[in-house]
Amino acid sequence: MNHLNVISEKMSTFPHLCCLFEYDTRRAWLGFEPGPNASLLGAVGPGHLDDSSCQSQLGYYARFRVPTNTLWLAEDQIGTTYATGSGYRLYQRDCVSLVLDACRACGLSTPPMLRNPLLKKVPIPISPIPLMPTVTPGLPNLFPHEVIWKLRLLNLPYLTHFGTDQDQPYPWM
Repeated sequence: MNHLNVISEKMSTFPHLCCLFEYDTRRAWLGFEPGPNASLLGAVGPGHLDDSSCQSQLGYYARFRVPTNTLWLAEDQIGTTYATGSGYRLYQRDCVSLVLDACRACGLSTPPMLRNPLLKKVPIPISPIPLMPTVTPGLPNLFPHEVIWKLRLLNLPYLTHFGTDQDQPYPWM
């Protein structure tokens, strides 16, 4: 049995999520971010599939047990779907959508994703990140740490670890 780790980075820069596909013999990090030619402060443009570790920026993480073949197929699907140069659009095709697509490909339940905040009248809370985030059922994912908490609550039977940057060593080390 192998694991899909979903990781939110600390809020020192722009909020970000990534995945760690953890196998018995190897690990693969995947995230999706704006490419260097993206416009509107990185909100629209070509995307970049990032395979570098985001462990040093870890804020929260959730680790889910996934069958080996399912995890391999999910990693392959994500690598193809989010190949470097494919379109990046904040709130539609970004790091949150990559993580949710990876979770669905692994058979996990996922919360809804906010697709276009300008067209939907959704209350957007503006507040500092709480130590224990309040998870509002049905509220779309606005911040990476909320995604982690929602995935945790939706997939308790598959959850093996949940923690923060303070919980070292991490289970994949």
